[in-house]
Amino acid sequence: MNRILSLFVIPTQFIMTKSRRKFNRGGVARGRESERVEEDKEERLRFTIQQKIQIVEYLMVRMDEDLASMNVVADELGVSTSSLSRWMNKLPIYRHIAKNDQVRFSLSTGRRGQLEDISAELFAFVEDLRENGYSVSRKMIVVHACRVLGPDSTFSLKTYAARAQSVSRWMAKNDLTIRTGTHQAQAHPQTVASAALDFIINIARPAVSPDLPYRHRNFIINMDQTPVFFSMHPTKSVDKVGTRTVNIRIAKNGSQRATVAVCFTASGIQLPSLVIFKGKESDKGGKIIRDECASYPAGAIYATQEKAWMSESLMMMWIQKILKPYVDMAPEGIIPLLFLDSYGVHKMGSVNRAINNLGVQVIIIPPGCTGVTQPVDVGYNKPFKGLVRDKYEEWMVKDSEDLSKPPRRVDIARWIVQSEREMKPATLCNAWMRHDLEYFPRASTAVNVPMIVNVPMMVEENNNVVSEIDDVSDEGQGDPGC
Repeated sequence: MNRILSLFVIPTQFIMTKSRRKFNRGGVARGRESERVEEDKEERLRFTIQQKIQIVEYLMVRMDEDLASMNVVADELGVSTSSLSRWMNKLPIYRHIAKNDQVRFSLSTGRRGQLEDISAELFAFVEDLRENGYSVSRKMIVVHACRVLGPDSTFSLKTYAARAQSVSRWMAKNDLTIRTGTHQAQAHPQTVASAALDFIINIARPAVSPDLPYRHRNFIINMDQTPVFFSMHPTKSVDKVGTRTVNIRIAKNGSQRATVAVCFTASGIQLPSLVIFKGKESDKGGKIIRDECASYPAGAIYATQEKAWMSESLMMMWIQKILKPYVDMAPEGIIPLLFLDSYGVHKMGSVNRAINNLGVQVIIIPPGCTGVTQPVDVGYNKPFKGLVRDKYEEWMVKDSEDLSKPPRRVDIARWIVQSEREMKPATLCNAWMRHDLEYFPRASTAVNVPMIVNVPMMVEENNNVVSEIDDVSDEGQGDPGC
């Protein structure tokens, strides 16, 4: 019997709390000054129709085999006798409904909604826009419903708040909710998906195939730029329940940012990043780098540019100071492969010639589908920026005396380097394995040539390769990271 009773352990989401609330306790009529007081909380259990069927069947077995009364079984299950009696009478109806819906709670579908008559048309409106990749807001549904029902309809004559509530109930009934966008593109989603799949199947996978003797995952590389803003102010804040206005102060120069040229391999090795701050661009790095370089952490190369963008000259710096020392370690017979997106600087002839002169093959990822095919965008940016944001919030609590002032460049540099060192190699490897758009076969994890021993050792010790790069480079680089 205990085994059977265990079937009826009610999950917490089925426990409803009934509360008696008092509004305007002090007799104040203004809504903003009203108070909500919860008293006499009572827990009420809710059972799905499938659970009701199981309970009734258990009741029938107990009554037939053990000659137990309905009151005894009701006490065992913690259910009222009247509920058991009612469920037993409705058992045939419950069984009929349970064939199609086992999670339904009640026979009644509730009061007919105001949008019930045009539900199919509203759903088609939402589905058509979403299939074409356009965003749909609650207000758009309200406007469309008013247009369909007419300006003199009961729905259209209600206040906007009432219409929005009706739409919210309709959305909940049809399993619709507001979602945050995960990808933005100007092209149609199907066009993007088709271009992405075509690139992976016909270009990327053949180029990185484990069957190719001249490929090694240590030298299959992706590089892309990602912005890191000085002020990472959140859009949400802890505040008192019922607060109507939630003010969030932002730092001065909140749009100031640095550009980080992120680069890592398919085997999970991260190369040093090129961190670009806003400042005068010159061959020697500008006054900012000359004056502040000594305080910047090792583990990255630092530069300045008028708009903190990746320019042609900075791309050349990245090739000579980061890419070249790393690919020089490639074993004989291995041809390094570099994936770049369609950013204008990446496609310049001078840039491609400089990369090809290193013996590196370049593949340009088609425009519009980098968000689903480029490893940096797929699996790196979100965890990396999450780590940087964590350090920003710690800085706000511990180190910042004036929260309206943005952090210093040295703080941003330190957070970037620390966050990169905290990125796990498994995360970098998984960035190449997006579902249905993975670069490598999921069943195959072994590479076809011996692993390079010193590269994983460098990752384990420093989580970057800057120290080894300085040792093998033919050109002196001075202080690491400058």
